[in-house]
Amino acid sequence: MPEPIKIAYIIDTLETPSAGTEKQLLYLLNGLNRDKVSPYLVCFYQSEWMKTQTFEFPVYYLNLRSFLSSDIFKAYKLFKTLHMTQQFDIVQTFFKDGNIFGTSAAHFAKVPVIVSSRRNIGYWHNKLQITILRFLQKWTTHYLANSQAAVDMTMDIEQAHNDKFKIIYNGLDLKQFESVERTITMTQREQWNCCEQDIIIGVVANLRPVKRLYTVVESAKELTKKYKNLKFVFIGEGSDRESLETLIESYNLSEHFILPGASQEIPAILSAFDIAVLPSSNESFSNSLIEYMASELPIVATKIGGNSEAIEHNQNGLLYTLEDENGLTESLKIILDNKEKAQALAGQAKEKAFSEYSIEKMISNHENFYQSIKLRGSF
Repeated sequence: MPEPIKIAYIIDTLETPSAGTEKQLLYLLNGLNRDKVSPYLVCFYQSEWMKTQTFEFPVYYLNLRSFLSSDIFKAYKLFKTLHMTQQFDIVQTFFKDGNIFGTSAAHFAKVPVIVSSRRNIGYWHNKLQITILRFLQKWTTHYLANSQAAVDMTMDIEQAHNDKFKIIYNGLDLKQFESVERTITMTQREQWNCCEQDIIIGVVANLRPVKRLYTVVESAKELTKKYKNLKFVFIGEGSDRESLETLIESYNLSEHFILPGASQEIPAILSAFDIAVLPSSNESFSNSLIEYMASELPIVATKIGGNSEAIEHNQNGLLYTLEDENGLTESLKIILDNKEKAQALAGQAKEKAFSEYSIEKMISNHENFYQSIKLRGSF
């Protein structure tokens, strides 16, 4: 039997298992067939969450808090020593600091294949980072993206070559969404003080500017004039909480809004929603979106990034452009006024989620990608 491919996955740290990239990486590390791939996790530092965990794969820490830290040269040396010991076939990097450090460290350590992940559409890059990433593309063997939108953005901003890209969409633990008991749904709604007649429009997102949650509040101001039984639930935490609460109060909408904070109980929460919304200005490929789909919810989302790869307008959800100031409100009216259409959109969304976005398919696609690199004789 051939030796498994040795892969070092480099990321700054894992702060939480629920964040988008961290969740997908943990699914991958835990699910890879060990006869095919031998995974190693290399982190800059150990987070508080990681201190409480036991992992089923080797984990190494470089004692590096920042790419700009004076400890970076020690970290380069540590990684080179680690590679000399383990003889990695591939290094795969994540996040901006992980991509910069990981690519350069792997190059200097002479790892034969360097895969750099692109899992957002670049809104956080500054000029210095772009300059560095453009320089590093000559050392990058492959780019692994989670959407065509991420590919397009990387080619545009970093001037990377199209033939280096592979797209693998995110995966979801679909077993959680196959069925949720009605008692759980009702208990969840009761926790929010919502009765059975209330229509719950929900969002699962960090409360940050990029998520544009204020637009949901603006829509609520208009919608609640006609639909008196609407409730809006924001699941998440972040820097925008105070400003959102202030806006809600200024519109006298407090009785219509619930902000319970972040939660890990996503299947139960989504089972209590009637409609799901994703109003972001930037998304590469949203975990929340495919969770909405798997929960068989009618969805309204912005037509940006990977949203339009998961959602086909009027087929399995409704999309509106950022430029359309009334797009969210009008889309919600369509769903609220047409129950049959809402059910049809939700059914098609669930069907696509279960056929396209399973953990098993995501992991299998990664394994096939790594095998294809090996077959090319890259290591």
